[in-house]
Amino acid sequence: MKGKSCDLLTPGVAGSKSRRAWLWRIVIFASGVGVVNLTIGGPQWQAVCVGLGMMMQLVMLLPYRVCWGYGLLLCIGVAGGLWPGFVRLGDQLLLYALALLGPFMMFVRSLRRGQTAFITQLAEAVHGSLRQDIRRYTIILTWVWSGFFMIALGAPVILWLYAPQQGWWHIPIRGGTLGVALLLFCGEMPLRRVIIRHYQHATLKQNIMASRVVFMRKNSLF
Repeated sequence: MKGKSCDLLTPGVAGSKSRRAWLWRIVIFASGVGVVNLTIGGPQWQAVCVGLGMMMQLVMLLPYRVCWGYGLLLCIGVAGGLWPGFVRLGDQLLLYALALLGPFMMFVRSLRRGQTAFITQLAEAVHGSLRQDIRRYTIILTWVWSGFFMIALGAPVILWLYAPQQGWWHIPIRGGTLGVALLLFCGEMPLRRVIIRHYQHATLKQNIMASRVVFMRKNSLF
């Protein structure tokens, strides 16, 4: 009986350890992003911060017990120390692109023939079956957000090529895109109530819970 109970507990213990390991990886990765962007001290101190921060980020991505991973960690640390400005900029651009590419692909793939638009899925998770006008609105809104992510992905390059000021291309990376996304999100909520009348609209909390349900459903497919 004792052995059987231990066997039953083993998967839960293993799962808990796995979650803790991933949590620590995320904490180290986020700390590494912060360390890379530290601008205090002189050039030598900043070079050390970039090299150390890049190594901390790479730790999350590397599988455990991989021999070549240690060499890659050393190489990225040395590169960050030798060319801190270039490596920091490359890190910022890469993280910016990855942060936008995920939702962009998710929204665009949901618009393919035979698929359900992503925002339609969110609305159905809250309200169940939708009226035809509401379904049409959610499809249009999914297209709008897909266009936003596409423009945001190309914004640094567009500003670098055509902006009147040389440093404007940094604006999207340093919070400009997030600010525009928040304005769109907050502006759409009252607009939705003007366009769609005689309907019990979802609260912000319900939208967040619906997003969680849809994300869990998508993750279960892989």
